[in-house]
This record gives sequence, C-alpha cells and structure tokens, in this order.
Amino acid sequence: KAITGLIDTSQLGILSDIITAYGSAAMEKDGFIASYIQGDIQYRNITKTYQNDEPPQDVATRQKFAEVADLFKKATKANNISEYPQLLDDCQFMLGLSYYYSSQFAEASLAFERAAEGNNKEQAIWMAIVSLDRLEILSEQQKRQKKELSSIYLVNWPNSEHASQLTIHQSSTAEASTQSIQELLAIPYSDPKYEDAQRQAARSLYTVWSTVSDDERQSIGNSYISV
Repeated sequence: KAITGLIDTSQLGILSDIITAYGSAAMEKDGFIASYIQGDIQYRNITKTYQNDEPPQDVATRQKFAEVADLFKKATKANNISEYPQLLDDCQFMLGLSYYYSSQFAEASLAFERAAEGNNKEQAIWMAIVSLDRLEILSEQQKRQKKELSSIYLVNWPNSEHASQLTIHQSSTAEASTQSIQELLAIPYSDPKYEDAQRQAARSLYTVWSTVSDDERQSIGNSYISV
C-alpha cells in the first residue's frame, strides 16, 4: 500500500531513495518504513487543502490528522525500528505535528520532546512549548516541563524571534519582576517583537511600581516614563 501510494502521488524519488538505501525489504507491510510513508503521504494530502498554522476547528479535519498520527505512532512501534535510527526523530516530529493538528496537545508535546533528540532540536522544543501552552489546565509535571523547555530554548537560541516571543509570553503570564522587565527591555529595536516587548515592559513596570514602597517608586517611575 505504501509503494502504491508513492507511485500514485508521483513520489518515485522517495521510493527510489529508500530502496537504494535500505533495499526492498524496507517496504515490508508492517515495518517502520511502510507506516512512515503511509503517514507522510496522508499528511501531505491533508495539508494540500488545509494550510493553516492553527489546529483546525472542524471535527472531520481533526479526525483526519488523528488518523495520520496513528500511522506515525505505528511506525514508532514497528519491530524493525532499530534499523532506521536516523529516521526516527523525523517520524517523532511528524507524529507531534499530527497530534498538534488533531488537538491532542499533551501527546504532541511528548512527541516533540522525543524529536528534540535529533537534528531539528530548536523547532521541536519550540513546538513542545507551543503544544503545552495550548492546554487549558497543566498538571504539575507539565508546568515543570514547560518551564524547563522554555529555559532550554532561551539559553540555546536567545536571538531568535521565538525567544523574544517566549520572553514576552512568560512576562505576561508570571508575576512581574525587575528581572523580567530587564529581559523585555533587552530585546533590541531591530527585533520584530520590539514594540510588543516595550508595551509588556511598561505594563510590568506599572505593576511593580504599584506594589512597592514610596521610597522605591521614584526610580521605578523614572524607568516607566522612559519606556
């Protein structure tokens, strides 16, 4: 079925590469490659018509992504998975995307974390954070997980646009502090999120200003005026 799907969708290059690298045995019916390719084909077919960064609202489309997730999950459970370690991280990432678009955010975050063990570490960690942020209620473990992943991201990719977005988001959802304000003010003018950071810094400065003693208000007030 996987081979037929590749032929039907004119993806003969993928089929050729797989057979060249692993031999025709790689296409065994219940093996890793067969399930992975089936999942990839179905995912591509869905995203030809659904082109949105946000998870779909309609149940039918979410169900389609859930079915694709089942295929990628089946691939990760295949008996011969140990033969393709270099493909497992990509499969985990696609599993995470399929879970995400089917609104299974807890499962998505775990799949993205596993995918982060590969070469696509930055994007995988970011999507794990995004998935956790989609959950209305976080368990204590998930809260720790999100905090740890956020710290890892900011330490390793401090100059990315996502880092600025994450800094702003953390400040808006946590108790205002001088440290968070300094982090917001450190976002440079050239950053696309600069204006958002300045507005959040102003809100945080006012919050801090309204809770400190009279002696501290003057210096904080001066900082507030400069933003």
